[in-house]
Amino acid sequence: MTDPKQLAQITDTSLCHGWAGLLQTAWRAAADAQHPGLFASLPHLRARLIQHMNESGDMFGLLEGDTGPAIVLHTTTMDTPPLSGWDACLLIA
Repeated sequence: MTDPKQLAQITDTSLCHGWAGLLQTAWRAAADAQHPGLFASLPHLRARLIQHMNESGDMFGLLEGDTGPAIVLHTTTMDTPPLSGWDACLLIA
């Protein structure tokens, strides 16, 4: 999450394989981590997601549309696990 070459491989905002998925996975992992380094990367990942959301067109859907990034931003901003467990589909919860 700190290697620019690896981050350059992420090309969209999707929850499936994009910035939203990376942010949600990192946020879940940071909640369990013993070291604060992972948590420290979250603001940068959130900023990259927002940047890419502003550049992308309107798309509908959870995994590859605008819904996924929106719910990730809500979840990570509230900083509490979602009551619905929506991210269980990512097999990270």
